[in-house]
Amino acid sequence: NAAGVGETMEDHLAVVLPHLRPALAGPAARARISSLASHLPACPAGGFEISLTDRTDRTDFHVFVSRGVVRAPGGTEPHPGWEAAARFSEAWAAADSPFAQAVVALILEFDLDPSSATVPPPSLFCAFHPVAGEQADVVRAVTAALVGERPFADLSAALDGCLAALPPLAGINHVGAMWS
Repeated sequence: NAAGVGETMEDHLAVVLPHLRPALAGPAARARISSLASHLPACPAGGFEISLTDRTDRTDFHVFVSRGVVRAPGGTEPHPGWEAAARFSEAWAAADSPFAQAVVALILEFDLDPSSATVPPPSLFCAFHPVAGEQADVVRAVTAALVGERPFADLSAALDGCLAALPPLAGINHVGAMWS
């Protein structure tokens, strides 16, 4: 590629990790993040979730996925998080996708368990374009596609309550689904 960075998130992290202070993410956390990132394709952005305590072994990781299909890395166990990522990303990537103008990014957030060496399932977040987040029907449709129709039926009343409570010209920045 033009920037000289490789094709996995691990290649991107090789540029960033030397500048991440060990007081924020210790060697074990860095190793878990690098291991996870080696299973993920290069993404336009990523970030760290760092504990505000003195625990340097607990650092989580997230990536912003561009419009395209997301699949679980080979060898991972089936999980609702990976299934939802594939289902939503397929709908979002379709040429006639109703979400194409509404969703800025699909964010996969990984809680990295210090006691596990496996690739964890992601929690998912959809970030909206500002105007789309002001449209209740768009927020409802994206949320339903993200979590699936059956779970959405159980939470739609709560979402409607949140949407109804918004003041004029306010919107939703993102919606998420957490399976951990």
